[in-house]
Amino acid sequence: PGSIPSLTQIIPAYNEVVIPSAESLREGATPEDAMNQNPDQTIGVGDLTNPPIGDGVNTNLAFIISQFPDEWIYLAERLFREELIEDASSHRLYKRFMANVLHPVVESEIRIWAMLRTQSVGRTVVGALQTGRALSALPKIQEYYAQRPDKRIPEDHAEVILAHQTYGQKAPEGDPANDAAVRLLLQRYKNDSLWLVFDLNPATNDNTKNLVNDFLRSQGGYGIGAFTFASIKCRWDPARQDIAIVAVLPRQFPLRLGQGDFKTQGKACNQLNGLRFASGHYIQALDCNMGVFIGEGFKVPYVLRAFMPLGKKNRVAPRCRYLGFREYIFTGREGTVGKCHASAEWTFGTIYQRFLSGMGTRMHYGHPDFVDGFWARNRGGMSKCSPVVNLSEDIFAGYNVRMREEASPHI
Repeated sequence: PGSIPSLTQIIPAYNEVVIPSAESLREGATPEDAMNQNPDQTIGVGDLTNPPIGDGVNTNLAFIISQFPDEWIYLAERLFREELIEDASSHRLYKRFMANVLHPVVESEIRIWAMLRTQSVGRTVVGALQTGRALSALPKIQEYYAQRPDKRIPEDHAEVILAHQTYGQKAPEGDPANDAAVRLLLQRYKNDSLWLVFDLNPATNDNTKNLVNDFLRSQGGYGIGAFTFASIKCRWDPARQDIAIVAVLPRQFPLRLGQGDFKTQGKACNQLNGLRFASGHYIQALDCNMGVFIGEGFKVPYVLRAFMPLGKKNRVAPRCRYLGFREYIFTGREGTVGKCHASAEWTFGTIYQRFLSGMGTRMHYGHPDFVDGFWARNRGGMSKCSPVVNLSEDIFAGYNVRMREEASPHI
């Protein structure tokens, strides 16, 4: 609407941590926690192992506090002002959390605080929401939504879709604790334009199937017995204090095609699952190690205008199909290895891409890039997937752009 191009940001997730659990924040202080974990509790040569769950000295929460000591003090003071805790002592707040005697609301606040300072799906989601919040500060946007009180600001101009591949699935694929974390995230940011998209299949648990079935019955449909696979779009319903389904798109085929180990890549398929419900003119896919701060959000409307400048007379096709945009990798401060990788990505995603763009030889590279949504939907999606071999879907999107003689510049 208006002169601001609409944007949909898609965040594909599998079974990564959405919000750290209280139990995981209390772990990590024993010497055994610093060792590789054995998933089946049997020791043998060649057994699969899980990574350590802590440094063996501090609890995971204590380590996060050591990285952000001032912000932990601010959290304690804020909770005290909101009358959620009895005093503003940050030390006592930590001790009471470790003793598991805090009110569930306070415990949730601590989990959210930790989520925003670790590599988590929730941190990427909150970062993506900054684009909408930046738009919400514009007077014209406020006037537009003042006339539409039934809409969340600014869902006609910017939306975030969390495409969760394992939400509502039975074990071992699904995790009830992770599902609860997704619902907590939706509840926490219910006033933002945030949506959940998940996959309905034979492995979906009974509660989720019943939720979908009730929605279809209420719409005069036949229920889930009429199909096997479907893509589901949800939002948080404050009245029900639970997720509410807003759309069901039946499919003939499963999310991943193939048999046994010869199946297409889940990430590319999950992106396509979210793309089905994207309403924006332009699409941006984000990985779960990426973040956004609100200063970047204010740039986005101007960046999107590069697709179709206001002064462009020929409105048939935009100037490009992919538009490069730099990324902010928040794991760069998490240690020497993270800093080296983040610096390498920063260099490759800025000066290197801009040089290729000037030479006219740049192809789509990274997930901060913006995509012409209409063009992508008609050409197989944003990314390509192949069975068995884990290939970069970004490279094949670049092949798609180049072979169709389209442009892919970088800002």
